[in-house]
Amino acid sequence: METTTIYGTPVSIAFFSNLTNAPEIRARLVAASTLPDDPAGVAERAAVAFAFLDAQALTSRLHLLTAISQALLAEADDSLVTKTVQSEVLFSLEPGTAINDSLRHFGLSAATKALVLVHFAPRGTSAVPVNEEEVFGKMKDVVQGELASLDLLGTDAAGVNVKTLRKLYKLNQDAVLAGVKAGSEAERSIVNDLCSSAVAMKVVA
Repeated sequence: METTTIYGTPVSIAFFSNLTNAPEIRARLVAASTLPDDPAGVAERAAVAFAFLDAQALTSRLHLLTAISQALLAEADDSLVTKTVQSEVLFSLEPGTAINDSLRHFGLSAATKALVLVHFAPRGTSAVPVNEEEVFGKMKDVVQGELASLDLLGTDAAGVNVKTLRKLYKLNQDAVLAGVKAGSEAERSIVNDLCSSAVAMKVVA
């Protein structure tokens, strides 16, 4: 797990490979969203207050960090399109403007085998050191998988699906990819640059 501060907010990020309990996590998230606002319900929602991202839809650490940065900017400007900064990360990755599409394209599914979790410390707490052991413990209470390096994002080890991302971001007709061999490192590098740029330049009308 890595922790960094983005726009004054401490953010902890972990990548888990060989995930074995995706269906159970999804069921827990759905159940948590329906609980009443009593102490038990608030505690359960806090226990799963992460952004859950399918690693196969991420081209790199840069792609992810750009989306996190965009989500934090939206929160700071009180212009979140979604209900939480966690879901705003997924929306920032989505090239379109449909929230449901962002969940479908970038969120946890029952078939997810490689998962990224993002934890946001409360706003205005950048001067307070993050208890990384506590945050990671909360992640492990939710996820059954193997902690892996974020440097693996965008590689075969993370299951990145370049073909799907090219279609999603409408890159197949981009001249810069003309003649580039499919499956090559050159293709991955170009797709990463284009996807990351698309996230950085996304404007919601």
